[in-house]
Amino acid sequence: MFQMGSRACMDVHIWGAIEQKQSAIQMEDDKFPSKLVPITYKKPDWRTEEELKQLRNAMSSVQSYRRYSNNLQLLLAKVIRHQRFGRRRVVIKKGHIGNSFYFIYSGVVAVTKDEEGSSAFVDKEPTLIRRGAGFGEVSLLKGVKRNATIVCMEETELLVVDKEDFFAKKLDEELKKEFEYRFSFYRSLDLLSSWSFQMIESMADHSKTEEFHYGRVIVKDTSDMANIIFMAKVHTVQYHTQPPGLNG
Repeated sequence: MFQMGSRACMDVHIWGAIEQKQSAIQMEDDKFPSKLVPITYKKPDWRTEEELKQLRNAMSSVQSYRRYSNNLQLLLAKVIRHQRFGRRRVVIKKGHIGNSFYFIYSGVVAVTKDEEGSSAFVDKEPTLIRRGAGFGEVSLLKGVKRNATIVCMEETELLVVDKEDFFAKKLDEELKKEFEYRFSFYRSLDLLSSWSFQMIESMADHSKTEEFHYGRVIVKDTSDMANIIFMAKVHTVQYHTQPPGLNG
């Protein structure tokens, strides 16, 4: 299952929940478990299997994290570190090279085109990114400059993946595999046969794969969808039963 947000092609490469109403900013009640914070500052190879399980369970509430494959979720649990920023703190500055990417565990950040992020506090409808979203992955993977600034609108908790760990643990290779899978899938669709290589590449860059198990609701109300969803694979289960009278 592939999902691509309607705003997925924003320059800062954001995936997850994006909103436009500043009046809706509220402090998240759900904070990152304090007992897990010290684990995030351990070196990746020093984290035990039980600690990785705890981190993965905590991260499962983050929508953009859930959209990674099981293998990538485990690798991310090995390298994430917790960081808390106050209101007006700039997380990413426009024009800088990407050295980390981020998951929002709590709080709200805004996307601006000015380097200092000050416009977010005077704009009547700033572009906001909330809990569950992630940003900065593509810039880190491709080594390109940030095209926008990210600034905290309130106290915000981030789970950070740094460049050194990102490449040391070969997350880049796993992400490239997932990208290639999405790219090949989109290229195979008759619906997109007229699209250029660059358009399909951008779509593969800004979409995620999500697995839905039997009985799980994919979309509750299609009239309020913010994504385009492509069905990639459907797994069916066959149940074989014996007719009455043939059981021995």
